Amino acid sequence: MRTLTDVFAPGATALPQGLRTLQVSPNGYVEPGQTVHATFAFRNLGGGTATGFRVRFRLPEGLTYLVGTARLDATPVDERGGLTALLHGSGADIGEIAPGGERRITLDYTVVSTIEDGTQIAIQAAIASFEVPVIGSNVVRLVVRSKPLLRNPKTRSEE
Repeated sequence: MRTLTDVFAPGATALPQGLRTLQVSPNGYVEPGQTVHATFAFRNLGGGTATGFRVRFRLPEGLTYLVGTARLDATPVDERGGLTALLHGSGADIGEIAPGGERRITLDYTVVSTIEDGTQIAIQAAIASFEVPVIGSNVVRLVVRSKPLLRNPKTRSEE
């Protein structure tokens, strides 16, 4: 799969700042139970109306999708069975985008409570059209910081 770095900055180790279209908050480190906000922006830099584009987010192991949080600009994205169309294989249609126009796609995840310290999580968003299977994708990597739960209702002391 080609990334946006491959397309716009071949040979570079990272995208130029203006092409970083996937933003994740918090960035860097997360903890069990924490909410992760992801925003993917797409701007039509061409001279004509952009049509037929779809955006897909990956549902990484260690995260669960927060039902009802997926938005295309300010409009909720369709959901079926507790998952947004953004997480389905074909992604969600982002509609027509006028020249110079932009779409902002957002959704939230929760870090599962039973995740190990040091686990790496990769959040990925990709844009594609029916003519071009993958135009580009962005990946943001997070690392889990967690502390062991040494006391809980099932903890017993043998004396």
